[in-house]
Amino acid sequence: MKKAAEYLGLTVAILLILVAAFTYVGPHFGWRVDAVLSGSMEPQLQTG
Repeated sequence: MKKAAEYLGLTVAILLILVAAFTYVGPHFGWRVDAVLSGSMEPQLQTG
């Protein structure tokens, strides 16, 4: 059980590091996350 908890903790830590890295590095490559709430940007961006 202790080994499973260590594995789970390591997995969560790696995922958090990856998310933080993509959040920091993404905008430098022009990657953006946009939430389009209406159809005003159609057909360029899909709603949702």
